[in-house]
Amino acid sequence: MRWRVLFMLFCLISVLSTPACLRPHKAPVSQGNLLRDEDIERLQIGMTKEQVVFLIGQPILAQPFAKARWDYIYAAYIGYRDPIRKNLILYFEDDKLVRIDNQYSAEGEEDEDSTNEGDDKDSAEESDNGD
Repeated sequence: MRWRVLFMLFCLISVLSTPACLRPHKAPVSQGNLLRDEDIERLQIGMTKEQVVFLIGQPILAQPFAKARWDYIYAAYIGYRDPIRKNLILYFEDDKLVRIDNQYSAEGEEDEDSTNEGDDKDSAEESDNGD
């Protein structure tokens, strides 16, 4: 009788714990432009569209009504984790690069605009001088 109860308890625990382990496999999926940080750092204000294409390639999104804006978008879906999303938006005037919105850091976190990078350094120096 005692073995029977232990066996039933073992079967019950096995049945209740099994569904948590049996999740279907999700294949990793990458979509968009996967850019290297070194190439993004080489982008400079004043570059022509041809120079940008040579450096980082064509944007994945072609916007017919906003030809002065290029979107480089990357998304990675790996298993059941939150997706990794990265965006790089380039703005052009007269076929010259005038603004870079870089949200393409290695961790997938948003960065400040490349035109505002100097402001962060100034505010850090002010806080150091105030101590």
